[in-house]
Amino acid sequence: MDWMWSGSAMKSIGEVTRLVDFLKSDEFNKEDLKGFDLRSETAKYDKFLESRDVPEDGVPSSPRDGWKESEIIIEVPDGKPHTANNIPTFTVPGLHHRSFVEVLKSAVADVSARSWHYVPFRSLWSTPTSSDQPQPPPQRVYDEIFSSDAMFEAHKKLQEQPPEPGCTLERVVLSLMFWSDSTHLANFGTMSLWPLYLFFGNQSKWTRGKPRTDSCHHMAYIPKVSNNHRNKLQTHHRQQLPDSFHDFYVGLTGDGPSADVLTHCRRGLMHAVWHCLLDEDFLHAYEHGIVIMCPDGVLRRFYPRFFTYSADYPEK
Repeated sequence: MDWMWSGSAMKSIGEVTRLVDFLKSDEFNKEDLKGFDLRSETAKYDKFLESRDVPEDGVPSSPRDGWKESEIIIEVPDGKPHTANNIPTFTVPGLHHRSFVEVLKSAVADVSARSWHYVPFRSLWSTPTSSDQPQPPPQRVYDEIFSSDAMFEAHKKLQEQPPEPGCTLERVVLSLMFWSDSTHLANFGTMSLWPLYLFFGNQSKWTRGKPRTDSCHHMAYIPKVSNNHRNKLQTHHRQQLPDSFHDFYVGLTGDGPSADVLTHCRRGLMHAVWHCLLDEDFLHAYEHGIVIMCPDGVLRRFYPRFFTYSADYPEK
């Protein structure tokens, strides 16, 4: 109890109960803790997850959702003629992201997906009337993604396309809903992040809206400028080109970048970010589906589809 109520305030009763249950089980062996270092073991585990390949035959594997850091390369206009092979490019570091496919696996296989809807349906509401009055026709209720016309259309289109060779599994539209916006982290200071969130339309909005259901999946953190030389480029709080871009452009052209050049490069960066996120694994899953074992013990083939993307000005 002293450990529970001292130190970090992040310990919950539920998690401590799980720890106590594990310590009382036969799986716990005190000798396994000799020489144990959490940081090094975590690094080994991340390396193990990173080294594993996504199977090409669609056979489901255990999910991984580790973070990766990538560099983004954008083409920079300098006002000079170039061939396709010698266009000036600038490298933007610091795109932190996760594999879409692995997050899809993890979310669909989670026990919380028991309440998800794999087949769209329509909800109807009838006005209560007395027995001596004519019953008016029922009215369509528009309240969820999985009961929308867009979901019906996507489901019908999927069922009409030829199935994968030799596959008789149920085919399910996996509704993807994205949000991204620059987020200020403190009331005082200038610290901020630019996250990209993912929700699933197969899940009810009444569940998605509750923070404790873990329905929000962080997919990426878009590169943002540091606060040291923000005025050198632009005072806009969503400027995402790094400080070194100004010096790069001056060395390239002899002058600083204009507002039009900055706008063009920001747009190119957003496209390059999404080009990185929509990798070969995701494109393969989009076209051929991905087989996942659902919480009800049934294998299904899921096809991710974009339904909504709520974004502010820079992304648009």
